[in-house]
Amino acid sequence: MIQVMDKVLGWGMVILAAYTLWAVTTANHAFVG
Repeated sequence: MIQVMDKVLGWGMVILAAYTLWAVTTANHAFVG
């Protein structure tokens, strides 16, 4: 059960990081363009 939680948390962190990177990139393009 702990391994499942670790996997979920790991994926959550990856998704959160990807979403943050996408949001920052989109915001930069919006401001620049």
